[in-house]
Amino acid sequence: PLQPPHGTNWRILHGNALTDMLEGEPPFSAIHVGAAADEMPAELVAALAPGGRMVIPVGPRYSYQSLMLVEKGADGSVRSHPLMDVAYVPLTRPSEMEDGYRAG
Repeated sequence: PLQPPHGTNWRILHGNALTDMLEGEPPFSAIHVGAAADEMPAELVAALAPGGRMVIPVGPRYSYQSLMLVEKGADGSVRSHPLMDVAYVPLTRPSEMEDGYRAG
């Protein structure tokens, strides 16, 4: 079994966070998104706890994106800044085709 190096009050969730999988979950102190979003997903920003951080690639599909650091302040304010250029596969919503491409 996995032995947490920093306590036991954390867990890893995997799946498409743009579905209802986060419904009922408490806010997260850290979120890593492993696929590129065309734009910043409001549902993931909303899932951040005050003081939380998220890293997410944002930009056009099948091209270079910016790996963004998103930080939510204690007052709920949100700020973000780019860390570096990256190339990730697209983040898809459940209504999109498996390969992430949607015509039109």
